[in-house]
Amino acid sequence: MHVGLMVWEIGERSFHEQIDWARANGFDAIAFHTAPILALRRGIDPATMAPADLTRLSDAIEPFAEAHIHAPFELFDVSLVSPNERVREGSIELIEQSLLLASRVDAATVTVHAGATGAAISPDERKGLLTESLLALDETAAGLGVTIGLEATEHFDLFERVDFEATGVTIDVGHLSFRDGAAYRPWHTLGGLIRHLGEKIVHVHLHDYDGQHDHLPLGSGRIDFAEIVEALAEVDYAGTLCLELAPSPTLEDGYRRSLERLRALL
Repeated sequence: MHVGLMVWEIGERSFHEQIDWARANGFDAIAFHTAPILALRRGIDPATMAPADLTRLSDAIEPFAEAHIHAPFELFDVSLVSPNERVREGSIELIEQSLLLASRVDAATVTVHAGATGAAISPDERKGLLTESLLALDETAAGLGVTIGLEATEHFDLFERVDFEATGVTIDVGHLSFRDGAAYRPWHTLGGLIRHLGEKIVHVHLHDYDGQHDHLPLGSGRIDFAEIVEALAEVDYAGTLCLELAPSPTLEDGYRRSLERLRALL
């Protein structure tokens, strides 16, 4: 398994300076966000990239074993479950820009969220809209040779009922721990959910959670990372463990300590 970090806000460094920092500090994978309203420090906008920008990005991530993309999500008004067809189609088109970028820079995965809606729809209707959206994205991804990871906290049965060609699951251990781990309780532990999903797991986001705050450095909360790594090894996961830590004055040290903890478990 590789250990990476999600570019977001490491001090006052620019986007490319954060990539350089990750490489200099021993990370062998990198991930980044793509969204139209992100500043150059936190991510990139595929729609406005010039050829020179694409070349610079490709050169920056080439030394890493793997690169991963996080597509726009509900923070950017993206929803794959909106009953408003225009909203849903616009969201799909926006995510497809990230899929195209992934194919151009040889990114291993593109993580997507289901998103949210204020409409009064039933859980079954929500699942149906999500399935419809994912099938459209899956077709695009398969044509581009790209892998999608749905960052799921529900609807895991979707991957048993639907035969996706290029879509799996992105496990986010912090978000799955919300509400006392309600998302994984049918399998008792996070490790149990990981074993249940098995080869459907295509990417992993790691951060700690203390019951109130997520995106904490490993060891700052209550998540059992030893169990998680053990379960991932049992299902032969060989991808990236991507650290996603919140900006703070001690973020650099938090990344270093988290990397050290992970290396000790691998």
